[in-house]
Amino acid sequence: MEYIQLKQGAGIRRFGIKTADGKDTGEYIEIDVEDISLPIRASECIAKHKENWKRLQEKFDEADKLPNKNTDGFLTEKEKAMLEALEEFYKAEAEALDGVLGEGGTRKMLGGRKPYVTMYEDINEYLEPVIPEITLTTEKLAKSIKEKYSTQKEENVL
Repeated sequence: MEYIQLKQGAGIRRFGIKTADGKDTGEYIEIDVEDISLPIRASECIAKHKENWKRLQEKFDEADKLPNKNTDGFLTEKEKAMLEALEEFYKAEAEALDGVLGEGGTRKMLGGRKPYVTMYEDINEYLEPVIPEITLTTEKLAKSIKEKYSTQKEENVL
């Protein structure tokens, strides 16, 4: 069988991940900055984050109405409901972030740490150096598409 060798896209950027003390984790994320759906997925991620946060607040409001009595010797009903709401929130946040980072990207960005309330904001901060490149690439791509198709002459027309 013959094979076709695919090229590594020039727009695919690989970002290594380091621990807080600067050690390489061996993990990385890849982002295709030329992927035209990336800005759309980023916008969807932001919208999902807002929905997730609103849902968490609603769940906390519901939990506040529960009795604050100990049921299992360790947690009260209220505490248990709040922790379950946080667990659901973390899962939804990871799914939203993975839409941009790729499957398992959130786990990699946490560097082995369990999800926490401000992980969304922290990951956004980590990605700040990448965002201008994504924006610039998107603008360049849009410009090149406009130029290509607005100046293209009809050839081989019958």
